[in-house]
Amino acid sequence: MQKPVLFIAGLLSVVFISCTPNAEQPAPATPTKYYLSKVYATMQSGQVYTSEWILGKANEVIYRNPYSYNYDSVTGGPRYMAYVLPPAGRSWTIAYANGLPAGGSKSENSYAGGTGYTIAYTTQNGRITEMLHHSPRGYSVGPFPPTSSTDTTIRASMNYVNDNVSKISVAFKNGFSRVLEYTYGTNKSPLVDQRLKFLFNPEDDEFLSFTNHYIDFFSTNEILSIKMAITKPNGVVTVESATYQYTYNKEGYPLTVKGTLSSGEVFTQVFEYK
Repeated sequence: MQKPVLFIAGLLSVVFISCTPNAEQPAPATPTKYYLSKVYATMQSGQVYTSEWILGKANEVIYRNPYSYNYDSVTGGPRYMAYVLPPAGRSWTIAYANGLPAGGSKSENSYAGGTGYTIAYTTQNGRITEMLHHSPRGYSVGPFPPTSSTDTTIRASMNYVNDNVSKISVAFKNGFSRVLEYTYGTNKSPLVDQRLKFLFNPEDDEFLSFTNHYIDFFSTNEILSIKMAITKPNGVVTVESATYQYTYNKEGYPLTVKGTLSSGEVFTQVFEYK
């Protein structure tokens, strides 16, 4: 009759020992991070393009043609980014303060006196909610030399769902407007571990590209669709769109994507990480 008692006593001692506060617990697993270094894009025509991301010691993005980035040596946050776009001499610099954009300026060396272009940001809760682009000079297409016109202004507003940009509305003083809408999945953006928030300029051609995924700078999750509606001054509206299908690794980072444009064109991309 004593055997059951001894068994229960032994079982209780095992439970007591396993629940003591001094018992060692396994260390939590460190999340695996992936840093985007290259993107290989193959267009329907067969053309192949490679975008390379030059990374720093902390895997921060230092350069991706034509963009370069500079970081604070103490905080590690961005100090400014700069890029040069054609025509030669057209360059932008966007400065940061306390991790938020403090403003931007542009030099337009291809035209005499082409300086003084500015970008002003409004931020709320660590996000850009509005951006104002001001040009002190405007130029006619011809005849040359170009003649100056009235000031031009671009105003952009941004809306968010969770930590992703859901809508960007851009209005131009000349009557054009652009509205871009985005949907996202539940996996990760290729740039989630090295996001470069606030690198936003509606004059940037890549911003309008469905193949360069420029909006990934802003998002936590992967883009599933983009729709862009363009309204001309005469009220005519044109709509373009794209959808994306991904394959993922076990951590949820995209490995490949197939993009389908509203024009019917299909392209693929392969993401390479460091």
